[in-house]
This record gives sequence, structure tokens and C-alpha cells, in this order.
Amino acid sequence: MGEYEMDFDGNIPVLSANGESMPETWENSLVALHDHGIRYARGGPKDQGKMQTDSTMTMAVNNPGSDDFFHKYIGTVPPQNLFAYAFEFLGAKDCLAVDPRYDPEGDTRWEYTYHLAFERYNEGIGKTIDQIAEVIERLADKPHKRNSQMITWRPEKDLHEDYPACMQRGWFFPVPMPDGSFKLNANYHFRSRNPMTAAPMNLFGESVFQSYIADMVQERMQGKPEQQVLSPDKRILVVPGRLCDITDSYHVSSRDLPLLEKFIEQHHASVEKEEEISDRAYGRDLFFPLFRDFTQTGEVKHMIQDEISNRYAERIESNPGLVDQLCDEKDRELARLDEIESWLIKFLG
Repeated sequence: MGEYEMDFDGNIPVLSANGESMPETWENSLVALHDHGIRYARGGPKDQGKMQTDSTMTMAVNNPGSDDFFHKYIGTVPPQNLFAYAFEFLGAKDCLAVDPRYDPEGDTRWEYTYHLAFERYNEGIGKTIDQIAEVIERLADKPHKRNSQMITWRPEKDLHEDYPACMQRGWFFPVPMPDGSFKLNANYHFRSRNPMTAAPMNLFGESVFQSYIADMVQERMQGKPEQQVLSPDKRILVVPGRLCDITDSYHVSSRDLPLLEKFIEQHHASVEKEEEISDRAYGRDLFFPLFRDFTQTGEVKHMIQDEISNRYAERIESNPGLVDQLCDEKDRELARLDEIESWLIKFLG
């Protein structure tokens, strides 16, 4: 691992991984990266001149709604953290990102959520655009068009940031089916990502967001007489289709290379036993009842409510002249949390 390969040419290889489910696709991507990724020494605070492995990776998940849901070899990702990430991807934690209107200059906490970057694109720099609302309306109004996308990259700011958003773009297209329904295909493009830590959570969040967009598009289509191309049950149906995830630098840092090696050892042992991917993945029948329990007990929702309340209490203390404005914003954040919970309950069936 500490030496360059003899045929090292300095070119990042373009690799691909396919699978029926999210855990199968992620697993195949790690095998491809381990076997065919480029190894080179990289400077910077994370690698400090030590060897890491890198690739450009395209992952295609044919059926994000597959019963195989989350890989067992990922490590310790508590189910409540995964559920909280679903809330975050749908906008429940936007207020936790640094807001220059209220937070002190030089605040080092996280500067974005993907939902915030999509919904309030360009905020503080130019005209703020709600790309989520615009894309949903465009998909419902003109589903034949191929330009329904959202971006996060803000060159005015991000070219000078050390850690801009990893996800750069989301693209959505509803493929018309013979029965009059639509399959919403989605592509997500990342500039950089560590597959041992971020990718599995991202894939889950992407699939939740894709399902949300599909539901919202269906809701809008039902109210548009010009779009009344009906399915056999006399209503428009929009369902999630395949998910494609593209990363420019799909890399494992020098610090996490032992995690990749451990994964490969476990994978080889499982394959030698002729085990299937279902033996290496947790099913929805395990995770979804846990998620439903979280909604019934309110465990995750209460945690997020506390995070929101604490953030606004901090901002009110720092901005006493904006108490009414901040209280109104807090109320809107909590109302959105309730809306997200209602949709997730529906999503969980």
C-alpha cells in the first residue's frame, strides 16, 4: 500500500458499479475501487503525504426500493442516525447550518445541508432560488423536458472555501411508461467523497429525496388537466425509478484504508461461503419497523426539536433586537418538522 504501482500513469481511473439494491451497488463500488483504483501519495491535512486510493465512480442502483436496504459491513450507524438523516435531507435541520445573518463571523460549524443548498440557492450572494419547488413544478408541467436539475455550486463563494458541498447536482426525469404512469429517474453528481463513511448514508438520503420528489410531482400532476394521462386505476402515478450516483473523486483516505481492507476481507469470506447479498445486508423488514417505532415514540423528532430550539435560543441571545423575527423562523422550522414527519410516516407505509 505504501508504494506506487509500476504502471502508475497519474490518471484517475473511471470505474462503475451496478446493483439491484443500494447495499449491493455500494459493495460492488468498494470492490472496484480496491481492485482498480489508483494509489498515490497526497498532501493536505488528512493524508499528510501518505498513500490513498482514488477513482471516478459511477454507481447505478436499479431499484432503490429493494428489500435489501443497508449493508451490514458499514460499521456502527445507529438506525436513529439514519432516520435523522432522512429528516435532514428533507429540510428538518436547515437552521443548524451557519447563517451569517445571525451567527458570529468565523463560526466553524457546518455551512450547509443539501436541502438548504437546493431550496435557498444563492442566499446571501444573489437572488435566492427555491430549486426544489421550481423542479417539482417543471416536472409536473413539462415532464418531457430534460432540464429539471438542482445545483449547489456557487463559484462566487465555493471557489474560495476549503469544504464546499460535496454533492453538486441532482437531475430528475420522469420516464413515461406504457400504462400512463411515470418512473422518476434520478442522477446525483458529487465532486468528492469517502465511500467508507459518507456514501452509504448519501445513497439512503438520495433515495428518500427521490421518493419525495416523485410524490410531490404526482400531487401537482393530479391538479393539471393538461397532464391527465392516466394509469389504469384512473390516476396519475409517479414512482421512483433507478438512481445513478456519480463521484469525481471516490477516494479512501490513508486513515481509512484499513477499513477498506477489512471490508474486502469480509466480502471475500462471504463470497467463499456462497452467501448472497441478502446475507450481507439488512432488510427493510428490520429497519422500517424501527423507523416506525421512532415516529411513534418521537425519539428522533424530539432530538431534532431540541436541536432547533437550542440553535434559536443561541441566536436570540446574540441578537436581542430580532426576537420576534427569530421566534417566527423557529415556529416555521418546527412546523416543517411536523410536515416532514407526516410524509415519512407515509413513506414507511
